[in-house]
Amino acid sequence: MSVVNSVSLAGAPLQFDLPDQGIGDSQYFMALHKAGSVLFYKIVEDIAAATGKPDFALETALFNKGVPMGECPLDVVMLMERKGFLYHGFRSFWALLPYVRGFKESKKLLLVRDPRDICVSYYFSMAKSHTVPDGGGARDRVLAQRAEANQLDVNKYINAGRCDFILNNMRAYKRMTELYDNCHVFRYEDVIFKKRKWIDDIVKLCGLELPTAKIHEIADRHDIRPSEERPNQHVRQVTPGNYKQHLTEETQNFIERRYKPVFEHFGYTTETC
Repeated sequence: MSVVNSVSLAGAPLQFDLPDQGIGDSQYFMALHKAGSVLFYKIVEDIAAATGKPDFALETALFNKGVPMGECPLDVVMLMERKGFLYHGFRSFWALLPYVRGFKESKKLLLVRDPRDICVSYYFSMAKSHTVPDGGGARDRVLAQRAEANQLDVNKYINAGRCDFILNNMRAYKRMTELYDNCHVFRYEDVIFKKRKWIDDIVKLCGLELPTAKIHEIADRHDIRPSEERPNQHVRQVTPGNYKQHLTEETQNFIERRYKPVFEHFGYTTETC
């Protein structure tokens, strides 16, 4: 373990505890906001711990320090040059990732979700349950977003464009899968109720080995299925298609028409256009 010290582009001191370099190529795990990203990254952390692979979540580490990704200095970006890591925590297709040596050729595992369910989940997260950083500009931004979300209902919030940044990220990930080899896409809808198989697939794609009993243990620990919606909880509900309970036809049409190429690329059907 090594301690890395740096300074953000805005002048905030940064310190990271980073595991020692591993063996072989590093791999990158990405997921859209509100696509099951927390679940995905907890699973990756458990796989890393069980296999002895070093892991690092740069975006999460910066968020916890109240530092936006746009203020990340180049020397911290270069931490992802280290070999043998499972790099995770990415929710946006960060502009600097393609400049990390080996990223283009390394395996990239991406988790996506139906854009309509993403929008509903993001609204409830910002209005009720999203983690608020302890300080920094990120804290101020999250609190302002929460105040705004609580002044609007879900349909007005979406039609005001407040979820556009996530779906624009989805466009960027679409482009990534078209540009680079070694991209494997998981869809939330295909894996949320099949976590044992999902984790087995992740392990095999990464060229790792885990006993079946350990895979089942990790999967079962994360298999949370609320019996009813819990608006104030991070895991509000997990059943695909929940958007039908919250979105008007007008709002569904708003999302589907604007992001039709994304729906088509990732295999999601549209119902109102």
